[in-house]
Amino acid sequence: MKIGYVRVSTSEQNTLRQEVMMKELGVDEIYIDKMSGKNTNRPQLKAMLDYVRKGDTVIVSEISRFARNTLDSIQYTRELLSYGVCVWFQNDGINTIDDDSEFRLTIMAGVAQDEIRKLSSRVKFGHAQSIKNGVVLGHRMYGYSNNQGKLELIPEEADMVRMIFRDYASGMSTPRIEKKLWNMGYRSFKGG
Repeated sequence: MKIGYVRVSTSEQNTLRQEVMMKELGVDEIYIDKMSGKNTNRPQLKAMLDYVRKGDTVIVSEISRFARNTLDSIQYTRELLSYGVCVWFQNDGINTIDDDSEFRLTIMAGVAQDEIRKLSSRVKFGHAQSIKNGVVLGHRMYGYSNNQGKLELIPEEADMVRMIFRDYASGMSTPRIEKKLWNMGYRSFKGG
């Protein structure tokens, strides 16, 4: 049986792209975790590990979708091999049934791990540069709007934010503040 494993941390488009690839490869069952690769508690990966049977093949688009570090990549592939299950990293051209697969997997997983480290470093540097230049990153926040990287005060929301800080500083618990806000008619952006 062919089993697909997909991990996506951002867009639905990326999920769909990987699902389409899996279906084109004739995958019978797809397990999808929608979370950062840093999160080691991936319920669908664990479910897949419980589901696979001897003779199955697990298909993953690339090593970085399977695990974020070399040790996890080796650990999971060894565990699957102990069940008689091979893992095929489609874009990387590695199938754990091949004799030299662990060697190639170690190298490629190391490269993927270093790429993630470099990306993280570049993102942190970019954020620091934005802050240094007075540009605010991120989405909407109560009390302010982000107008092309500059914060603009929203007076009606600013009053609510001041009240929250005042109540919290005076020792009011967050559940009590939440209840007070609800009773006053304030709602989150999503209506909660």
